[in-house]
Amino acid sequence: SLEKCAAKLKTAADEKHAKTKSSCIVLTPPEAEKIIRQFYGLPDPEERIREAPAPEPADIINLEDLL
Repeated sequence: SLEKCAAKLKTAADEKHAKTKSSCIVLTPPEAEKIIRQFYGLPDPEERIREAPAPEPADIINLEDLL
C-alpha cells in the first residue's frame, strides 16, 4: 500500500538523518526511486535495457540462408 511505501521512505530519511546529524534531510529523486522500486519489486530500467537483446535489422541478408 502507499502508506507502507511512505513509511519505508520515512524510515530511510530517518536513517539518513541519524547518520548526518543535520537539521534537514532530503531524499534525492534517485534515492527515493530506488527505495520505491525495491519496495514494489520493480526492476531497474538500466538493467532491463542491458538484458534486452538488440533487435536484428530486417534489411540485413544472412548469407547462410542462401546456401
